[in-house]
Amino acid sequence: TAGSSSSSSSYSSTTPRRYSRDGGPAPDSGLARARRVLEAMRAAGVDTTVVTYNTLIDACVSAGEPTEAMFGVLSALVAAGHRPDVVTYTTLLKHFSRAGDVVAARWLMNEMETDVSVRPDLSAYNCLIDALTKKRGLMPEAVSTLARVKAAGLRPDVGTYGALVDGFVRAGEVDAATALYEALCGRGGGSSGRLWFWGPKEADEEVGRAVVPEVEPDAWMRAALVGACGREGKLEAAENVIADVIEWGEGGPAEVAVLRARLKRETAEAARTVRRRVNADRNSNRPSRAAAAAAAAAE
Repeated sequence: TAGSSSSSSSYSSTTPRRYSRDGGPAPDSGLARARRVLEAMRAAGVDTTVVTYNTLIDACVSAGEPTEAMFGVLSALVAAGHRPDVVTYTTLLKHFSRAGDVVAARWLMNEMETDVSVRPDLSAYNCLIDALTKKRGLMPEAVSTLARVKAAGLRPDVGTYGALVDGFVRAGEVDAATALYEALCGRGGGSSGRLWFWGPKEADEEVGRAVVPEVEPDAWMRAALVGACGREGKLEAAENVIADVIEWGEGGPAEVAVLRARLKRETAEAARTVRRRVNADRNSNRPSRAAAAAAAAAE
């Protein structure tokens, strides 16, 4: 169960913390206030509930406390005779997702799936997927998690697919991001799309069925994809996304203007990057004056 792990100290996080000079949480922070309330309740003999500890966990997240602090509160929750509920798990998973702590996110998701007293919700899976997409080389696992979502009787939403699009863009896999976008628009996907080769073979069919046209791309997803296409020189794909906005009329002229501006900016930056690389290569291949003089003298 969630309270049985003794390896929480092995997890690490680089999330910044709000410290006072002595190294603890600042006295006026929400975390410090929450801890004072908990200590006062204990001193007065007032019974705590899982909500009490969920509030403290949430305060830890808001204060940017490290993963070890989260597991400390979780252990105290179990020691007090309570069991983690859905809020406990999802609050922790949100922290691990933001911190990119994949080890902790995997462990906690497994605990949640095996805890008979709770049922994982979509928010929990979205947090796991988001954490996986932030680590290089873990996109196959992120995609295959869609099969777990479906197995749990849940339907992925725009947050699920938005995290995957961001992950593909971050990994430089613009074709995969475009394939997912096209599938969401009801134009393709399936086994011919590059996206589906990321997941385990036995999950391909399940993943393909998880993409349903009812989940439409949102403005954030379109902006991420247009920007990535601009950086990679895939202008036709970017223009297709902009054409969708014009056709659907969802974002209106304002979104079209934003997307065109982003495409122009990313394309210009990509061109500058290419020029810098060409100049750097040219300079690295050009002999220095001293080397040229030495070569001339040797002749």
